[in-house]
Amino acid sequence: MSQTINHITGGYGILVSRMAGQYIIELDTSNLSNAGSNDAPLGILDLTTSAQLTYDTSHDTTANTNTWHINDDNNTGMKMTVQTATVYDPAGDRILYSMVRDMTFNSLGQLVEVSAERRITVDTTEVCI
Repeated sequence: MSQTINHITGGYGILVSRMAGQYIIELDTSNLSNAGSNDAPLGILDLTTSAQLTYDTSHDTTANTNTWHINDDNNTGMKMTVQTATVYDPAGDRILYSMVRDMTFNSLGQLVEVSAERRITVDTTEVCI
């Protein structure tokens, strides 16, 4: 008798063999939590020490040089701001906006949270003289 696994949370698994057109997979249980039947890989997330690749209402004119790597010995997760849209309404307030969200990842690189979208003013129009 064989058991079919249709989904492995987080992609943790070891390919053992391919037989008769099917993969036989053995789970790497060293990365699994004891949270019951969900068996989601357990990662670390500490927002007080994690890499912060974020900005709130504006961005400095110089590039942010902070980095994050999953294999860093001090990896406690990462939070980063990503732009999701650029909006300009020529018939409305005539302001160029950037829509952004913060994405939070645990130490295993798994996305654990996405914030609500927020609006940042990029540029405003001025009267030409």
